[in-house]
Amino acid sequence: MWVTAVSDFKAWRKKKTQVMSDQQAGEATDDRGDMANDLEIALPETTQLQVSYPNKVFKNGETLDRSTVTLPPSKVTSAVAEDGSTYCVFFLDPDAPSRAKPESRCWLHWAWGNCSGSDVLTGEYNKSGQELIPYITPAPPRGSGPHRYTYLLFKQEGESLLEAWDKQHDRTKFNVKTFMEENQLGDAAIGWQYFLAENKQ
Repeated sequence: MWVTAVSDFKAWRKKKTQVMSDQQAGEATDDRGDMANDLEIALPETTQLQVSYPNKVFKNGETLDRSTVTLPPSKVTSAVAEDGSTYCVFFLDPDAPSRAKPESRCWLHWAWGNCSGSDVLTGEYNKSGQELIPYITPAPPRGSGPHRYTYLLFKQEGESLLEAWDKQHDRTKFNVKTFMEENQLGDAAIGWQYFLAENKQ
């Protein structure tokens, strides 16, 4: 009986250690391939990003009520951010107006740029940088099915995005890959996370 208890404890400790390791690395997800293909950009194998709303910390791929996401995120956190570097975050819908017919891919809901790595490490992204485009609450068309509302984190390697922001980049049909190339945002997002929301009414 004592041997069984010790064995069970070891198994529990191993499982807990693995869970903690997974949390530190970010969530692994089977949706990465589809998302990368749809956005035409490279994504890390694990999310490496945790976005939190004032009343909700969500898991990757979780379905959220739209009433939960009416305000900009309270925290944007990534353990892979580097102190001394600068970052930007985009919030967009690659499934506009629907995932079956994404003719307006991507619809840009929000962008924040020029935030310091130290603030991204702590999650307090809005202590530095500027809002590049105001936050708009997700509002999927009725009956269009679940939408993948997606956050992308990039390391800035060029000039301030406040100076580089081109007003010709409309919210609708926002091309992430093109914007990356134009503004020296590297070859891949360094973090990503998404939630699902839909309008069933």
